[in-house]
Amino acid sequence: MELDESKIKNAEHYPVVVSNIHGSPEHTVTLFIDQEFRIRAIEKTDITARLDEMRAAREPLVERYIPIAKKGKLNLNKLDRDEAIIVSLSDGNTSLEEIAQILNKSVMEVKLIAERLVRMKYLEKVEKVIE
Repeated sequence: MELDESKIKNAEHYPVVVSNIHGSPEHTVTLFIDQEFRIRAIEKTDITARLDEMRAAREPLVERYIPIAKKGKLNLNKLDRDEAIIVSLSDGNTSLEEIAQILNKSVMEVKLIAERLVRMKYLEKVEKVIE
């Protein structure tokens, strides 16, 4: 491992941490070096295994559909009960799935109603969000 001596000589704190990524499978060797160039500790990390662990721990992405109401005052008198509830809950945060649970309907039914409300100009759009 090559070492920049000035990094050790000019360090503000000791030990200085020096890492080198190499090998197959890829791994890191980290040295902790004091002001007299003595190695105080060595740490080896298997990068591939760590990445696999991190990927396994990560939760899968979830698609959500969020209805966005038109700005301004909307006259909901011409809408049926379900349509009016969907428009009133279209706050940019509440998903179609959550609205479907409130209405005790399937997500597909609510999505179809929301798409109709977009065509009727009560909703700006139904936005697909991936979280």
